[in-house]
Amino acid sequence: MLSVLSDEEKAKAERFVREEDRLLSVGGAYLARRFFGRSAAIARSPSGKPFTGGGFFSISHSVDTVAAAFCRTREVGMDMEKHRSGYGELAKVCFSAAESQSGRGFFDLFTAKESLAKAEGGGIAEGLALIPALPFDGEVVYKGQKYIRHSFAKCGYSVSVCLQSEDFTIEECSVYES
Repeated sequence: MLSVLSDEEKAKAERFVREEDRLLSVGGAYLARRFFGRSAAIARSPSGKPFTGGGFFSISHSVDTVAAAFCRTREVGMDMEKHRSGYGELAKVCFSAAESQSGRGFFDLFTAKESLAKAEGGGIAEGLALIPALPFDGEVVYKGQKYIRHSFAKCGYSVSVCLQSEDFTIEECSVYES
C-alpha cells in the first residue's frame, strides 16, 4: 500500500503514536489513491477537508476498518463508527429531544450528523448538537443547502453518506490487501 502514497501521506501516517492509527491513515490514503489515481494531487482546504481536481471524497475509519465515499461531481461526506458502549452521557449534549426519541442508537445519529458536517465542509467544530441527524434517510437542509443522506448498519458499524443536492445510490466494494 505504501508504494502508491505520497511522501506527505506517508509522513502523516508516521506521526501517529499508535500502530493502529498509522495503519488506518495509510488505508484511507490508499483508498483515495485507488479511486483517483496514483498521481492525483490531493490537497486540504483551510478547514482540513481533502479534495482533488478529479472529484470529491470523504474518508472515515473506526477501530479496524477504513471506508470512503467518492463522487466526481458533488461534495460528499461519509462517516462510519463501530458500535460500542459507554456513550450515554455524551448523547445528552449531542442530540435534540426529537433525535433522542427517534429510536435510533447513538452511533446511527452520530454518523448521520458527521456525514452532513463533512459534506458541508465545516466539520463538527461548530457543535454537534446544531447539526441535524433527522431525517435519517432522505433530504435534509443544512446552512441553506440541500443534501441527501442515506444511512445503514452493517457488520456492527453505523454508516452514513451525505451528498450535496441530488439523490444517489451506494455501491459497495471491498478491498483487502496485505
